[in-house]
Amino acid sequence: MRRVISVSLVALTGLLVVVDGFVPALGLAPVRLALVDGAVVLGAFALIAGVLNLLGWHLRQIRIRNSPAQSALLIVALVGTAAVILVSPNGLAADWTYAHIYVPVQASLMALLAFYAVSAAYRTLALRTPDAVLLMVSAVLLLLLQLPFAAAVSPVLADLRKWLFHVPVAGIMRGVLIGAALGAITVSLRVLLGRDRPQLSE
Repeated sequence: MRRVISVSLVALTGLLVVVDGFVPALGLAPVRLALVDGAVVLGAFALIAGVLNLLGWHLRQIRIRNSPAQSALLIVALVGTAAVILVSPNGLAADWTYAHIYVPVQASLMALLAFYAVSAAYRTLALRTPDAVLLMVSAVLLLLLQLPFAAAVSPVLADLRKWLFHVPVAGIMRGVLIGAALGAITVSLRVLLGRDRPQLSE
């Protein structure tokens, strides 16, 4: 019975938000805003619970001496960043933390991903299938056209790069976004109809 009530509440909440989005003339906007605000509050508490769970897990790793240095570093970074943001959310310390710690770490991660992308491309080309060869040729062509000297060599290359990004690549990205949107709609409908119950324990 409890599961039926929970699924019914989730379905009713989702349907109210969807109906107000498609038929705003029904005047359900105050209800929708209240539900969205409630979801934001629940999300904030879920974030706090996730952070506490993360801290607890890494504290256990330190206690059992399983990668204690990495766990301690993560805890120090998490607590230190949180303290800086809470004490001075709009101060110089928060800006310095973002500019001199977060941005370099993010850039390093992107640099490492480039090596993983090259490795994946090599393995793909090693398959020696027509699809793999076409993928590799397309990737190499786009990379060469992105180099600074491409436009200086010939204006045709600049026009070709513009055409590739505005026609084939844009079409592919639209297809990917449409597929992702259809997948999200399908998952949402399954949750609203009670076929999937991620919010409940089995």
